Amino acid sequence: MVVEPVRGEIYDSVASTDSRLMKALKIYLQGLVVAVFGLLVYVVFLWLPLDYLTTVFLLGLLVGSPVLGTVNSRISMHFWSQDHRFSSLTVLGQGAVLMFICMGVLSDAITSVVFAIVGGRVQYGFNFQWALALTLILPPFYGFIAKEVASWRISPSDRVTCQFA
Repeated sequence: MVVEPVRGEIYDSVASTDSRLMKALKIYLQGLVVAVFGLLVYVVFLWLPLDYLTTVFLLGLLVGSPVLGTVNSRISMHFWSQDHRFSSLTVLGQGAVLMFICMGVLSDAITSVVFAIVGGRVQYGFNFQWALALTLILPPFYGFIAKEVASWRISPSDRVTCQFA
């Protein structure tokens, strides 16, 4: 542990590194929650027959978006000391934005990998492996987005009592 005086103050480099590590861990964990939701939706879409995709997509959007928005809001309140009071419309919108971003990234990345490596043949096991790998690799990207989305206000009746701490 190195302690260096700076203008009469004691600067602890270990504490600074610790706080950066904790911030990175919080961003990764918040992104992992979003990535796991995206993986679940992707797996459900992957195994369903094409006849039911529209129905399940709408049902997933109406059920999954508020759940993802609520979970992301609570994680933001816990990790980043936010105190937001949002309407259900805003929570639905935040969850829908996160789901669309997650599904778009997963679908685009997996499609491009399938065409580049496998030559366009659909192999469900290979697609699932890539989806799982991307779920573990992309949480920092999702974490930054989830942290930002958690502060968006969509409805004019929403109030914010304090910003990021």
